[in-house]
Amino acid sequence: MGKSSGSGPSALSPPPPFRRGDATGDDGFDLSDPVSIPGHFFLGGEPPRCLDAADVGDSGAMEIGDPLHLLAFLFLGGPAPALPFASCGFDASEDGLDCANPPECR
Repeated sequence: MGKSSGSGPSALSPPPPFRRGDATGDDGFDLSDPVSIPGHFFLGGEPPRCLDAADVGDSGAMEIGDPLHLLAFLFLGGPAPALPFASCGFDASEDGLDCANPPECR
C-alpha cells in the first residue's frame, strides 16, 4: 500500500487499480507485454510501470515464467493471468510489488 506525503502522520492510500498482464500499460494485451518483461531483466529496459501487472501468475515476484505464462495465454489457449485480469482491479495478495507509476486503467 502507498503512503501519502505531507506533514504529520502518514495516511495509507489505496493502491491504484491495474490489469494483470498489461506489462506495457497500454490498456491492451499483445506481444509487446510478454516481450517487455525479459527486456527489462536481460536488456536493461525500463521496468514495467506497474510491477503487479507484470507478475502474471501472482507469485509475488516478476519471474521468467511470467512472460511465458502470458505467451501461452495469448497464443496457445493457456490459462489466463491471475486476477485482476479481464477488468481493472486490485491485487488481493500481499507482496512487495506495487504500481509506483500506474498507467490509467480503463
